[in-house]
Amino acid sequence: GSTSLMILDNLYAIDFATMEQTNEQTGFRRRIRPGGALGPQPHGGMGQAALALPVGNGARRRVQPRTGGGSKRRLLEEITFKSHEGHIDFATHTNWRLLRPEEYDAEADCPITCCPYGTDTDDPVVKLSCDCIFNRSTVERALLNKPQCPLCHFKFPLPGSMPTGTMTLFTDDEPCEGHVATPTYILHYRFDSGTQGPQHPFPGEPYHGTERMCYVPATTRE
Repeated sequence: GSTSLMILDNLYAIDFATMEQTNEQTGFRRRIRPGGALGPQPHGGMGQAALALPVGNGARRRVQPRTGGGSKRRLLEEITFKSHEGHIDFATHTNWRLLRPEEYDAEADCPITCCPYGTDTDDPVVKLSCDCIFNRSTVERALLNKPQCPLCHFKFPLPGSMPTGTMTLFTDDEPCEGHVATPTYILHYRFDSGTQGPQHPFPGEPYHGTERMCYVPATTRE
């Protein structure tokens, strides 16, 4: 089975058969990597697996996930996502190639800076897999801003700015509404509070963590 989830304006496809997740915007796909297990949880709740919502003057209350008296929950896998902290291997993700001086015209203008490629001899010229050519430092800054070629708009599978977090996948015998006698996939997303890194809008500023619970019928229909 599979499902699609919208997280912070990004659409992700989760494939439970292959245990892969795909960013629908960038096409970036990666294997769901197992992490530390949470262990069995009591039927009355999942401990920290709850949604923190702001109320009143900024205090937080806990919204416990739904459970049934006869439900049986089993842990399948825990995924840990580690933020890239602003350090991305662009050469790998874009499959670019460093050009030798005889492979480009040093007097030609870079389409981003409108300066000749040979202006800074310490800044190599690279050719992306889409065949567009830029100075390396220039296209690195452009790709950090948007994961696509700034000239032809070809999209590259670059990791986004999502902070470090976890997604835990459970199954539960209790069905979702409208899916009688069908088990349920439970996805628990957790992002702890932290400080924004160089890949975020306001580096050095704190951000508040959050948790989300998602319930998906465990059907085989696409």
